[in-house]
Amino acid sequence: MLTTREIVRAGLSLKDSVYDVIENGNWKWPADWLPKYPTLFTLPVPNIIHDTNDNLVWRDMDGNHRRFSVACAWESLRTRADVVEWFHIPWFSHCIPRHAIHLWLVIRQKLKTQDRLRESDVGPDVDFSLIRCPLCDTVWSQVRGLSGMDSVPPVLADVITFLIPISKGRSVASIISRLLLAATTYYIWLERNARLFKRKKSTVAGVVQVIVSNVRLKLVTFKFKKLTVRSRSMLDSWKIPSACLIHEGSAR
Repeated sequence: MLTTREIVRAGLSLKDSVYDVIENGNWKWPADWLPKYPTLFTLPVPNIIHDTNDNLVWRDMDGNHRRFSVACAWESLRTRADVVEWFHIPWFSHCIPRHAIHLWLVIRQKLKTQDRLRESDVGPDVDFSLIRCPLCDTVWSQVRGLSGMDSVPPVLADVITFLIPISKGRSVASIISRLLLAATTYYIWLERNARLFKRKKSTVAGVVQVIVSNVRLKLVTFKFKKLTVRSRSMLDSWKIPSACLIHEGSAR
């Protein structure tokens, strides 16, 4: 990268424009810059139009020139990964951020679960037998019916497969299902950590109540309209006030 000192030593200025470094249709770069910055000498010399104002443009990944913007530059420079179909399950406009972040970690298998903790010696006083997988199955079996997922096998991969087709929608079932899954994974994880590290244990009913209460508090902030019979029945099971069911709003 050119330094200010090198620019000044070459008799140029930071205020110089492209026009100032072109002479007789050629670049007038200092000869001693060639070994250090050979790319400068291979750049095509632009055709200067004197009665036109300068415009800042960006050449995108396809070689097209577009009006420069930070967003345009970022799209060209950022590292890309494969697009995942489940993106809209944790992330949507009505999500609870802390729940969504946690669900994203769950789906990516990035949580420090028992098998990973064993690999990272947490100390001999930690009793892993205090945490049992049945906690997940028991809690989920009691709440999944509230989102119409009774027939979906209680396996995360199957739940994700079920939600992907409806995750981009804004139906009552879509919103409740995603909120419920995220809240369930979040509070089960808190309960597991409490049992493992704090020797505190809540009942399954207590965990279920916390999950349902948090999702319901989110739902009562919505305004639903054009509800189907199934949607009304689902909202009735959550005891949503009637005022949320008769006014226009964003959740449809």
